[in-house]
Amino acid sequence: MSGEATQGAREETRRAREEELLTELVFYLSTRKRPGFSVATFNTFHLRDRLIPLVISRIPGLRHHRADLSGQSVVSLRRALIETLPDEVLRSSPVEYMVHVTGLETSVTGGGPDGAPVGDLIPNMNFERELLFRGFPFIILLWLDEGAARLFRRHALDLWDWVAGEFRFEEEQRPAPREEPPLPLPPAGDLPERRARIAELEARLLVPPLEGTPPERALRSRLNLLFLLSRERLSARNLSRAKSALLEARDIALQLSEDTGDRAAFGAEAEFRLGDVCREAREFDEALSHFDASLALQNQLGATSNVGGTYHQMGRVFEEQRRFDEALENYQKAITLNKEAGFDHLIGFTYHQMGVILQKQHKFEDAEINYQNAIEWKKNAGNTKDIGSTYHQIGMLYEEQKRYEDALKLYNKSIQINKENNIYYQLGATYHQIGTTLLYQKKYDEALKNYNYSIDWKNKTGMFHELGLTYHQIGNIYHEMNDHNKALVFYSDAIKLKERYGRITELGDTYNNIGRTYYEMDRFDDSIKNYKHAVELSIKNKRTNKLGVIYHNIAVVYQTLKKFNESIEYYQKAIQCLEQQDLSHQSCYSYLYLSKIFFVMEDWDSAWEHVLWALFHGRNGAFTPAQEEGAFALSSEILPHLDPARARERFDAVFAPLSTEARDALAARLFPPSAQS
Repeated sequence: MSGEATQGAREETRRAREEELLTELVFYLSTRKRPGFSVATFNTFHLRDRLIPLVISRIPGLRHHRADLSGQSVVSLRRALIETLPDEVLRSSPVEYMVHVTGLETSVTGGGPDGAPVGDLIPNMNFERELLFRGFPFIILLWLDEGAARLFRRHALDLWDWVAGEFRFEEEQRPAPREEPPLPLPPAGDLPERRARIAELEARLLVPPLEGTPPERALRSRLNLLFLLSRERLSARNLSRAKSALLEARDIALQLSEDTGDRAAFGAEAEFRLGDVCREAREFDEALSHFDASLALQNQLGATSNVGGTYHQMGRVFEEQRRFDEALENYQKAITLNKEAGFDHLIGFTYHQMGVILQKQHKFEDAEINYQNAIEWKKNAGNTKDIGSTYHQIGMLYEEQKRYEDALKLYNKSIQINKENNIYYQLGATYHQIGTTLLYQKKYDEALKNYNYSIDWKNKTGMFHELGLTYHQIGNIYHEMNDHNKALVFYSDAIKLKERYGRITELGDTYNNIGRTYYEMDRFDDSIKNYKHAVELSIKNKRTNKLGVIYHNIAVVYQTLKKFNESIEYYQKAIQCLEQQDLSHQSCYSYLYLSKIFFVMEDWDSAWEHVLWALFHGRNGAFTPAQEEGAFALSSEILPHLDPARARERFDAVFAPLSTEARDALAARLFPPSAQS
């Protein structure tokens, strides 16, 4: 028989098998008297799209509705159906409708370690199986490609046991591999629904497996529940309990068989998630250790799907530690690996984080280039719903550059995009930033209005852990308005909220502002007490990026009290901190104030040295024009007490990094003609 004849015979056999299977499916579903849940698998989307109309035409006794979920990040199928289906279907008579569910592939494949599903849909379907089989009045026919179906069979064992009708269709020709779908973004916020769900999952973990359940299957089932529980606890900001669930998951993974690869696959997932929880808890060394362990297990498996994602998360740890070079190195690794693996949907998120680092380094042009790269990659990968967060960040970039109107435009664009895509939990943060921009513009009433919008959205979406930041900012408004008592009330509320929701790393900022408020009320002892508490908290919580500012503020109080030795000590601490953290441009204020102290003490050499450094660090816009003029005026008062040659020698040494032209221009302002030689 010729090859052509053989191929024709094979195709004829396949068609006969397809017709036989289709007849079986139609008979099974058309004779059902109660709602149920069945699965049809396929090896090409062309085949699926050809079969669905055939099924509909051959079961005319039922009304049909197609629920395409491919554009959603589905975490709960039950919830997705309730939100997607029209009331006519949801409230229909029993077995009046058949709902064809398609598109779940995008919610379960594309980013976890090989052999493990992405997101929480599959473990959640194990938990929801009774509601899916008995909670709706219609028949559900779930259409899955074979790759996604394998994940369901392996990881949704409880659900799959209840599937009475599974029909596997296949056609000869396979299309080119489809592009990896975007990762689903998890919902965020401490919502009542989440708290109830956590309680249900905790109760489910207490139920022993059914008698006769194979041990490996029971372990995998518990692992899935623990992963789901840890994710919900993390979203609710219960970090310690999320960590405890993952530690148990890691221990269970070690009990699985090495032969199937489950031990390494589940172990890699547990280590990765532990790293993420530790990062959120600012346990940075432990986070890096878990990410390293995850990488080792992924390499053991030969997996590539989450290696780039792991380097991305390691970059975030280094970023939090202000180890920016190492962070950028890991982000670049993540981009390279994800490009090689074809995971374009992840690359935009990494460019976004690179922009954040460059913004922190005050490399504003480079930061904006990376944000624009993030937007382009997200658009090209179809992640348009995630663009709102990057526009929000560009708004913060413009705000930092005092481009306030540009910032407001970007914030409003972010709000529009997030509303269109139902990403409501980010709205509170953006209204907060609008309030902050308006505060900088001294538009206090408008700022308060937007801060109140922020509070409303944070409460609606369960983002309670962010409320303390907004109450802190409202305190700043009243401080600016010289309503100090009201400012203290809001600062106190901010502290309570931060403590309640575990934002202890932010407490130092609020105690610093309380110290500032007491200073302006001439309550100097209370001011120093709160500033020093802010220092203790900043060191304890390893959040030292604002420590230099707090030391400066303590020095100001001691200077006001004419306790110059203490004041000098704290100004020097401030300068040391700021220069260590690459924030030397902010040290101009401490240098200037030190110069004033040495002027009063008639230590002319020290006064001159420090005013020169103040001018050096304040020359690129750190000083306002009035402050710069004040520094030049102070220098003119110090200069008559100095030997002109020594004064010029110190000037040349301090300003040596500048060009000759810039140095000569400054010298012309500092030295009268008689002093220049």
